[in-house]
Amino acid sequence: MSLRFDHAIILVHDLDLAIAQYRAKGFNAFFGGKHADGKTHNALIVFADGSYLELLAPTSSELLKGIDLNDRTSFLFLLTQGEGLGGYALLSDGLEADVEAMQRLGLGVVLSSPNGRARPDGQQIRWRTAALDDGTMTPFFIQDQTPRVLRVPDEPSVTAQPNGVTGVARLEIGVPELADGVRDYEMMTGLSVEQGANQAQFTLNGVEFVIKANTATTVRGQLLDVQLKASSSETISLNKLMAN
Repeated sequence: MSLRFDHAIILVHDLDLAIAQYRAKGFNAFFGGKHADGKTHNALIVFADGSYLELLAPTSSELLKGIDLNDRTSFLFLLTQGEGLGGYALLSDGLEADVEAMQRLGLGVVLSSPNGRARPDGQQIRWRTAALDDGTMTPFFIQDQTPRVLRVPDEPSVTAQPNGVTGVARLEIGVPELADGVRDYEMMTGLSVEQGANQAQFTLNGVEFVIKANTATTVRGQLLDVQLKASSSETISLNKLMAN
């Protein structure tokens, strides 16, 4: 597999408000643009290690009424979960080959139609995704069709965070049954996952993934927390940072 961590999704109802809230916590959040379907737009918080957080919101509050859970042509269905962590993406350099490899191992994963968004400067960016066949986004898989730097700017003025955060250190993921979760992640990554009594873990391109048995989790996988790297070499819980 050619996979590595790309970004985590944070679901919000009001994008302008969320940008202000994250800026107040020392993040350099900026408007990313509107997705091709016009139903969602986003803001990005890009880190020096190339990873980022995506604040994802509906373009109108009216769109939150009567969302079709079976409609996967946009990200709008995610917002039925309410606000909070909504999933994460793994970046692929060869999406079709990676999907075929997962399918050969027995994982149900399907390619989606190309998607994209328009940046505020008018630049059109495109990508292709794939997702688990149960519709969860923990994770989904993405490959850029335009240069990634157009989707994820890398200028120091963008990636420098006033609060000192430099990247993503660890993801904590809840699964209903640990053994099933371990099997899924081994099929996704081709890696051997180290399993303990109540959790398992593996490292993918420098990011640690911790899979936890969580009886409150009813879906196949749920992103519980994102641990961030700080310039002081400590890690910071995104959940705790935003709660304080």
